[in-house]
Formats: sequence, C-alpha cells, structure tokens
Amino acid sequence: MSQARKKPVQDRSRFMVDTILEAATRVFDDEGTAGTTNRIADLAGVSIGSLYQYFPNKQAILAELTLRHLAEATATLLALCDRFDAEEPNRDEMVTAMVGTVVDLNGLHPRAHAVMRELAPRTPELIAGFAALTEVLADRMIPHLVRTGIPESTAPMRARLLVASLDGQVHQLIAGTSTTNDRAALAAAIVAGLG
Repeated sequence: MSQARKKPVQDRSRFMVDTILEAATRVFDDEGTAGTTNRIADLAGVSIGSLYQYFPNKQAILAELTLRHLAEATATLLALCDRFDAEEPNRDEMVTAMVGTVVDLNGLHPRAHAVMRELAPRTPELIAGFAALTEVLADRMIPHLVRTGIPESTAPMRARLLVASLDGQVHQLIAGTSTTNDRAALAAAIVAGLG
C-alpha cells in the first residue's frame, strides 16, 4: 500500500502530517534513497507509531510529497502562464522564465526531488495530475509561440517539445545542484540548449 492511511482532519493532525513531510524532505535531501521512516520520525519529533498512523511506509510518504510538489508546480506554472498572457514577452524571455521557475521549484531540495522522481509510486492520481499539467502548459504556450513567430502548423509540437524538454532536463540534472550558483548555471545551460 502506497497511500496515506488516514487524512488529517484536525489542525493538530494536519500540523503533524506537515511536520512529518517536512522532515521527510530534509531526510531525503540529506540521505537520498537511504532515508528511512525511523529517521523521518526522529527528525519530525514524533513516534514511529504516530508516523505510521498516517503513512504505512516510505512509499506513501513519497507519494504524498510528490502530489504536493505537483500541486505547487501546477499553481506556480499556471500563474506564470497568466503573466505571459498579460505581458506578452518574447520567446527568449518566456523560455528563460519557464526554465528558471522549474529550476526554482525543484532546486530548494534537489536530492529529495530526485528521490521522489525515482521512488514515488506512480499512482493514478499522480499520473493524471502530471498529464494534465503537461497538457495545459503546452496548450497555454501555443498562442505565445505563434505570436513570437513559430508557424501555427508546428506550434503545438514545439510547445509539447518545450514542456517535455524542460521537464526531462531539470528533473534529470537538478540533483547535481547544491548552491544557488549551481542552479543558475543549470538554468542558463538549459536555456542555451532550448534556444
């Protein structure tokens, strides 16, 4: 079973779950795949029994972390698309903003994000959420690509290629970044490669 056992209802329970998930992020960022539920409970300051009330195993924790990350990424990237709609930046500015945003979303805890990508269970909810995000991002980018000179006939493929390339490159390379300068260099290299 890789889903949470029960959903927190009371504020105290939600706080405990948030504390466990924050500790898990730190453990996975420090220890990678070797991070354990015992280590997470210790860092969260809760008993292992309390952790197991909400998460039966490490995979359930990773599943919840990944869903939360996907929700944050969706909100942030759709807000960026709203900004593109309002400001109509040129293509280089859009690509640079998208790359920087995705690097920032994954860069605070890069090793933890690598663990999530590698080990989080591919639940139907996660698969559907990721597919929806990639589809809406590509669809939102099409008119901007056309506006900046990409032919209408090739804009849908170029938009999907942009989204897929950005996702793949950041998620494959982010674990190797540990500083703000590393993340800036990664973003610059991706922008140059997509240009």
